[in-house]
Amino acid sequence: MSGAPHLDTSRGLIQPKPVLGLHLPRARCSLVVLGTGTVGKALLRLLSAQLGAAGATASLDVLAVANSRTMRIRRDVLRRCDWGRGELGGEAMDLDRLTQLVADDVTAPPVIVDLTASHAVASRHLGWLSRGWHVVTANKIALTQSQAEYDALQAAAGGRYGYETTVGAALPVIQTIRDLRLTGDRVAEIGGLLSGTLSFLFSGFDGRRPFSELVREAHGRGLTEPDPRIDLTGQDVARKLLILAREAGRRLEPEDIEVESLVPASLAGCPPEEAFASLSLLDRPLQQRLDHAASQGSVLRYTARVKSGGQVRVGVNPVAADHHLARLGYAENVIEIASRRYQPTPLTVRGPGAGAELTAAGVFADILKVTRQSSVD
Repeated sequence: MSGAPHLDTSRGLIQPKPVLGLHLPRARCSLVVLGTGTVGKALLRLLSAQLGAAGATASLDVLAVANSRTMRIRRDVLRRCDWGRGELGGEAMDLDRLTQLVADDVTAPPVIVDLTASHAVASRHLGWLSRGWHVVTANKIALTQSQAEYDALQAAAGGRYGYETTVGAALPVIQTIRDLRLTGDRVAEIGGLLSGTLSFLFSGFDGRRPFSELVREAHGRGLTEPDPRIDLTGQDVARKLLILAREAGRRLEPEDIEVESLVPASLAGCPPEEAFASLSLLDRPLQQRLDHAASQGSVLRYTARVKSGGQVRVGVNPVAADHHLARLGYAENVIEIASRRYQPTPLTVRGPGAGAELTAAGVFADILKVTRQSSVD
């Protein structure tokens, strides 16, 4: 699947500026933002800027902001709490109470925005959708449980479930696959690079620096999870691939995906600080693989692939040095989609696949899409 034309969405959002003429919902719509991590803060900054545009606040506002510790429910939440430091000045977080308070406050279906990595929050998606509420999420957990649970979510969604940013930050990957199928195409294979973090690590891994040093640099740049093992196990990539495969029509359970972890058994169960201090255990085995790949004129990449024959795998693979997957931009994702129409040359979506501002922009776009769909309905 090489030599593909590509849709390049590499332009990043650095400083959000108000954009007049946004296609906002006609009826008033309240947002509930769950998560005040880097993406949550970026979204709230973006909302503060965009909703300050003339007339915007008449139709879309932030009703509540919450994190794992506290929640604040009030229409002046963007101005009256220090969400920039996660200090909301509200009451203790309680998902049952939050849901009830929102239900009591709104007259139109709200948008619940899940920017957490919480199983507890993900488990509420189905209930919120079943109420007729909108859910926009960058949290992959709900969509990567059993096939039966995924089917239930899709049955309840009704166009009110936005999850483009679960794969590729703001890259239009899920919508692209959806559009292919809606217009009668059949997706045969999906593959490429699905982790901005692992893309950064392996594109910089040329033998001049130990792999562990690159991990520490990525951590310092905010590209890894607080515990880098979450990225290095490959589970995040596997979840993304499962979402794409299901979007393409494949019925898969999580255990159907073959996952190669970079984390040795000796690091898997130890405390995060101990694991971080022992990252050098990664260096020798990966250097040996790099040396072997280099002897064949190749580099290493952490790839993901859904093959037409049935294999679904994520892991380290050699890639020819002149292959387009060997030439990457900063933290770039590359997703190749081979379909009945797009063959022998696949459609390729590529661009930065990590970054709080980019992800926040994608989340905001999903908010506008689900609320606009509601207005049409």
